[in-house]
Amino acid sequence: EDGAGRAFLFNEKSMRPKMLMLKGLREEEEVLERLHGMLKESSKTRHFPQHILDGASELCSSEWAHRMVTCEESMQALSEQSVEEAITSVLGSSTHGFTPAKFEAGYTEILKAVQKLTQERSTSVAEERKDLERELQQLEDQIAACFSKMDEDCTGSVTREHFVAFVCGEDDGNGQGSSADIAAADAEDLFDKMSRGRQ
Repeated sequence: EDGAGRAFLFNEKSMRPKMLMLKGLREEEEVLERLHGMLKESSKTRHFPQHILDGASELCSSEWAHRMVTCEESMQALSEQSVEEAITSVLGSSTHGFTPAKFEAGYTEILKAVQKLTQERSTSVAEERKDLERELQQLEDQIAACFSKMDEDCTGSVTREHFVAFVCGEDDGNGQGSSADIAAADAEDLFDKMSRGRQ
């Protein structure tokens, strides 16, 4: 049972990748929130940026998307694919491309479509983040249970050495190592994160 708990805490599908994923989701959520605000303001107050049309003739949706992402500061955090999706949702699809006049005429609606897609992605990321936070809370509860088991003297603290020995299976009560295959460096890293460097 102890070995299963150790493996659960340090399995590559368990805590470390989830913590990295959570960090990425939080960062993406912040970017999307800022971007949504910028796009909302742009769709209300900004005039059409004429420099997007420089040297353009009939361009396909992917080429217009590239120009928008390249020329518009508020678009630079977006993928060209998502911007192209917004363009085709407004202008439709065409094998011949779209003239500058048609693109300019639909630009305000394209901005609104980009804003909508950004909001949808932001909502999706927020839901993913909340689900992952719940999963990590369960892992943290499991860690707390391990700490409680290690705190045999009920002192309310566990040394790094005791923690590493426990999770690495160096002291299983039978004089044999655990098969959990947990590296001491990983155990020490987790201990430091949880204790914020306190011994």
